[in-house]
Amino acid sequence: MKLDILYQSSTSYAIPAAVSLCSLFENNKDITLLQVWFVDAGLTGQDRMYLKKLAARYGRNIEFLTNESVDEMLSEAGVELWSGSYATFYKLFIWNRFQETDRVLYIDADTLVLGSLAGMCNFEMENYACAMAAGAMTGTVKDFLGVEDYFNAGVILFNLDYWKKNHTDKDFLEVVKSERCSRYTVVGDESLINYVLKGKIKKLPLKYNFESSWWLWGWNRKLDNRLGWNAAHRRYYSDHEIANAKDKPCIAHYVDLTTGRPWDVKNDNLFREEFEQYCRIVKPWKNMDFAMRGMGGNHKLAILLKYFVKKGMPFSIRSRLGFYQHDLAWKKKLQKIKCGK
Repeated sequence: MKLDILYQSSTSYAIPAAVSLCSLFENNKDITLLQVWFVDAGLTGQDRMYLKKLAARYGRNIEFLTNESVDEMLSEAGVELWSGSYATFYKLFIWNRFQETDRVLYIDADTLVLGSLAGMCNFEMENYACAMAAGAMTGTVKDFLGVEDYFNAGVILFNLDYWKKNHTDKDFLEVVKSERCSRYTVVGDESLINYVLKGKIKKLPLKYNFESSWWLWGWNRKLDNRLGWNAAHRRYYSDHEIANAKDKPCIAHYVDLTTGRPWDVKNDNLFREEFEQYCRIVKPWKNMDFAMRGMGGNHKLAILLKYFVKKGMPFSIRSRLGFYQHDLAWKKKLQKIKCGK
């Protein structure tokens, strides 16, 4: 059994990436050959050394890739930076590096792999470009992009045979270099993927990318219309599927909203305890202050108040507050793009 895994990160997210890799190695000992590829988006030499040592501890191999040419191409096209860099776009333009595999599973650094990924080795891809879990994205963004279905880019199973035969990377380049670029990169590479691969994305079971937003909103029928789920077949997952994915996720994906991420001060993220468990295993980073990497976790009074207030709210109010923050933030960004045009 063989599975190729792709991560990407700068030094800012090297620690969460190491924690995610640790959880991957711990829970996938049943996969004989687990090859990890890591796109270096600004790691230090020490970061790379620590990640290599972590993989070696589990008898696994990790290879680093670079993609500096993408920065220049995206900058010339006028694509906005996403969280300070173009790293999130790299995974769309590196497929010429993979010659001996028909699929690669991309996993975000801000995740935990809590179950076996053996099912990804023979997941039927048919004539789809990739497989992704549906995302709990506001209908405002979907309408703006002109898509009915929306998928989260935190976990992507790429069908490389499809990409190579159809020269899919050229489809992305065409949009990136067009006047439509700002519209279709409004959510970074995620909105770009949803637009370019419309109709060519197969739905993954939710357990392979369980975002915190499903826990906050997935049960709430009053939010269905706001999320664009105004028809039964647009809801993507049943209540039963959502509950099972929450209780037994294969991959947990952190989303801030009203919970904070597991490294934030006073967070109560759904997977905080699991994150801390794997963080204790990862050395020598286990005692490093996340604030040193620009990842938050500081003790500013505003941040403390934010989490104390929200933790005291009834869950139903808290879930709505998280959604309204999410919806309002995207409306403001979309309005800015429209005004810019």
